[in-house]
Amino acid sequence: MTATIAPIAGAYDGLVEPATLEDVPRLAQMGEELHASSDHRVLGFDRQKVERLLATLIADPNGVIFVSRRENVIVGAFAGAVVPNWFSDDLIGVDYSFFVLPDARKDMRGTTLILAFVRWCERRGARQVKVGITTGIEVESTSRLYRSLGFADAGVGFSKEVNHGSR
Repeated sequence: MTATIAPIAGAYDGLVEPATLEDVPRLAQMGEELHASSDHRVLGFDRQKVERLLATLIADPNGVIFVSRRENVIVGAFAGAVVPNWFSDDLIGVDYSFFVLPDARKDMRGTTLILAFVRWCERRGARQVKVGITTGIEVESTSRLYRSLGFADAGVGFSKEVNHGSR
């Protein structure tokens, strides 16, 4: 639960805070907006499954969702976890989702959400933080943002829609 998350100090004070269970409906709504505007839109969206995952990340001490609000409404979020790497016991931070509403992308919200997640991962002993862009949304500008925050290119992702004759 959020009580286990130490306050995040730094340049993003007041812009970012850990999500609470009360935030889950809004976060799921934003997830649906993200899904609809991304290349994931060819896949189904199960709101109840999304809400269960969000609640799990909030309750699990190895998971977190940071939110940014404008006038008490969430306009950005970063969801992730710290987990053992698949080939060792070294801990890594991994992202589940990072989304800032289009009309809130021109200020520091994205930066502050990422920095909050990196700091949180550091505090949990992560040796690396791995993030990606799998939605096809703002790939170049998000890549520039990650690079400006010290992330290095670590690969390329590909996607291909397939049809098994069931649709």
